[in-house]
Amino acid sequence: MRIKAVKRALRKQPFERKSKENDVIFKHLQYFPELADQVPRHVLKELCSVAQIDKCPEEEFTVFGNTGLHLILRGSVMAQSSPSFSPVKEEEAREFPSPTPILEEDELQVEANKLTVGQCFGTLSKVEGREPNSRLLSVISLEPCEFLKISTSDYARVIQIIQAREEEQKLSLAKVCKIFNSWPLLSLKKIAGLIKWRKFPPGQVLVSEAHTFPNGKKEQRTKSVMIGRLSPGDSFGETTVLKGLPMPCSVITDAYVQIGTISTLDVHDLDEVTRSLLSQSYSVMDANLTEDEIQKEYIVQEKEKEWVRFKSKVVSNVLHHRGILPGYSKWSRNPSPLEVPDK
Repeated sequence: MRIKAVKRALRKQPFERKSKENDVIFKHLQYFPELADQVPRHVLKELCSVAQIDKCPEEEFTVFGNTGLHLILRGSVMAQSSPSFSPVKEEEAREFPSPTPILEEDELQVEANKLTVGQCFGTLSKVEGREPNSRLLSVISLEPCEFLKISTSDYARVIQIIQAREEEQKLSLAKVCKIFNSWPLLSLKKIAGLIKWRKFPPGQVLVSEAHTFPNGKKEQRTKSVMIGRLSPGDSFGETTVLKGLPMPCSVITDAYVQIGTISTLDVHDLDEVTRSLLSQSYSVMDANLTEDEIQKEYIVQEKEKEWVRFKSKVVSNVLHHRGILPGYSKWSRNPSPLEVPDK
């Protein structure tokens, strides 16, 4: 069923397909591990828009694997060289002997070298130093075949587009961050290049306040005080990275958030000019609350909580003495303007 659905969507050329048809291809390709495990899901989804069908009209037809990755949709092939498949994740470690070892006639008859529907051969990333029509990663068809093909040139182009998009997103984040306000574009690009995206669920403790033990025996416990909310453009953690001091407060997520993070090691690897600019920007914005200010904020928050509890208690008592039960009987809905009597 999955093969048929993919073939049906691939009948159209990439420029003719709609996003809905590309989504169908993406949905089914996730169930073919040899292909789905090659790249992250968001990259695979982009590659579905450039995937196309490649047909082999007869048997004993050579298909060159160094031109792209092929997923067999119909028929079967025999590997002509070993290996016949090169994963992208092993690109840096892969080494192929030269000249390419060609399987002997008796080895071609071995069933283990036969590839059938649902299996892959070739590569997404072209093997440098080898011609596209070399026998490297090539196969021989045993019957008329059909393949889903993602060419190496299309893969390189898609990866380039994705990287450019991510760089633009990181640069946009750096531009709206208050600590980088008025920075020159060159320095912003250096900072943006260090950003790594991370996602967190609600209630996740991102950083914890440093607790102290004054006498070494008794733990000092204090009630938490919310001293503010962070919104897009705000940053935290600079005091730890730049000054090596413990965090003066804890930061906890209130909703699902996506955060751009920069590691301490990456900051230390920056050039002297950028590090100096970062320190100056932080010194201007550094405004940690004193103990007295935190105490005043705590008192204000406690008074607000007490006032909310008092109002809730008064309203509950009034409703109880009036015999009003919100959510039940005639109080289960809001009356229309016509149902409200004139005074």
